[in-house]
Amino acid sequence: MKPATKKVTNKSAAAEFVTQIVPQPRKAVLAMPEYHPPLAGRDALRLDFNENTLSPSPRVIERLRQITAED
Repeated sequence: MKPATKKVTNKSAAAEFVTQIVPQPRKAVLAMPEYHPPLAGRDALRLDFNENTLSPSPRVIERLRQITAED
């Protein structure tokens, strides 16, 4: 059985429909200033200061190998 769909005929109706079904951020989140990470001291590619571009440690790789579908 196919799920019921609503046919939308114009862009404003489409935007309204999406707003109804897609969770919207709270006003406090929308009011937050845009984040701009500091760039000083970066001589190589960095995702951010809490991430790295290197592979995971050997301990992490070993633990990932131990994880099964049942975990």
